[in-house]
Amino acid sequence: MKLRLFVAVLIGCGWPLLCGCRDAAWPGTTHAIPWTNSQEDAVPGVDSGFLLCKTHGKDFLFLIWTDSRNPCTWTETAVGSALKGTGELKMQEAQPLKFELEAHDPNVGWITFDGVKYDFAAGNLFLVSTIGPKATIKQLKRDISNLKLDPEGLRAFASSDAEISAYFGSRKRSGER
Repeated sequence: MKLRLFVAVLIGCGWPLLCGCRDAAWPGTTHAIPWTNSQEDAVPGVDSGFLLCKTHGKDFLFLIWTDSRNPCTWTETAVGSALKGTGELKMQEAQPLKFELEAHDPNVGWITFDGVKYDFAAGNLFLVSTIGPKATIKQLKRDISNLKLDPEGLRAFASSDAEISAYFGSRKRSGER
């Protein structure tokens, strides 16, 4: 009887620890931040948008920055030393943009948007435009360690980075009717 109980405990509780699998929160915090601006000349992605990111201290594991104010879905799990996740971003004129991620640290990992794989070695900041019939993604390598995760901090960061401002500004112009 004691042996059966031991085997049941080992299989139910100990096996995940022995094989290196666990289903616990990966260290850090997940942030989902929408921000808006009702000004007529507001640029989506700069003055308003939605941001999904995972932080650990001052380190950003990944940051998905969109021009949409629609929230996304996100599910994550830790497996060994990796964070695995899947999500979906709502598009303005098309089917949702699906993505999946596997990361070990800010420099080791990847994210896939609708089948296109991006390696974190080339950057972990992803600009996503949801304007138009198909999403566009731009991967950037930036020092985002001092990024303030509030609407004012996001606007200031986007406005001070010429590439981010140009990316979202051009998408606004091409998406206008």
